Amino acid sequence: VLACYYLYNIEGVLIAMLVNSIIGCVVFFYLKLVPNVKITYLPRERSFALKDLMKSGSLLAINTFIGFLCFYVIRTYFKTINGDLLGFYHAAVIILVSYLGMLFIAMGKFFFPRLSQIYENKTQTNVFINSQLELNFLVILPAILVVYLLGEPLIELLFTTAFKPVYAVLVFGLASILFKGFNYAVGYLLLSHKNYTQYFYINLLSDVVNVGLTLMLYNWMGLLGIGLAFLINYMVSSIYIYSYVSVKYSYHLSKSVMTYLLTSCLTIGLVIFLHLFAPKAVFNCITVILLLLSTLFSAVKIDAYLFDATLLKKKKKIF
Repeated sequence: VLACYYLYNIEGVLIAMLVNSIIGCVVFFYLKLVPNVKITYLPRERSFALKDLMKSGSLLAINTFIGFLCFYVIRTYFKTINGDLLGFYHAAVIILVSYLGMLFIAMGKFFFPRLSQIYENKTQTNVFINSQLELNFLVILPAILVVYLLGEPLIELLFTTAFKPVYAVLVFGLASILFKGFNYAVGYLLLSHKNYTQYFYINLLSDVVNVGLTLMLYNWMGLLGIGLAFLINYMVSSIYIYSYVSVKYSYHLSKSVMTYLLTSCLTIGLVIFLHLFAPKAVFNCITVILLLLSTLFSAVKIDAYLFDATLLKKKKKIF
């Protein structure tokens, strides 16, 4: 992209996209195309399994389409009001969706396959999901505090100074990431049980509610309302998902997860309150302290969870 832009200016972006697609296509066919492919016939039992797979895939595909449709409705509404507003909304979505995106991608690649193997054992399932949630909160809280503290410089770095108003969306929007992580971890329990229909309805309701909340709260609170819409939508989804799986699959949060969740909510609530009502210097000072404390706590806990307290043992040897 950079080379094409340097040579052909803005027209080079399209050229880069075409070249990238062609290269990807050539590599795919070179690596995946198998010669002498033989036709095989599936037994009757396997064909029924294929039908179930097609049903689940169709529901998930429709979910994705509805999500894009709702996103299009919001963008079209904002575009009719102000082109700058559309840019602010799009930038906020990029930050909120992309900033911790690696965590949720990793969860889908490693967490879900393991959950699919043990979902029939309720005790193992509870322990496994609660462990994942603990790690989620330990990683998410410091990451959110970093953006609260460095949000405006980060926006200027990623976009331009004209996008500074995007920070208003992040004030409440960043808090929604806590509940988004919760939804991902607990929501995968539905997929592991092949309850695709309920998963479809949850996502459908969430997309529709998001449209209504976003438009309503923007007209009431401006850019702050857009972030608040994200937060309320994910909170409501979390309550519904947890209520459903606790009854249907006997899943319950552990005391440590509830402690982490409550602590994270109180911490972020304090940061939001300081941002809205306290002087900038007080906000920065307290946010730095909270960031240092949460980072230190998360490092110690993650060291204990994943590395058998190796770092802590080395520290004790040194001192």
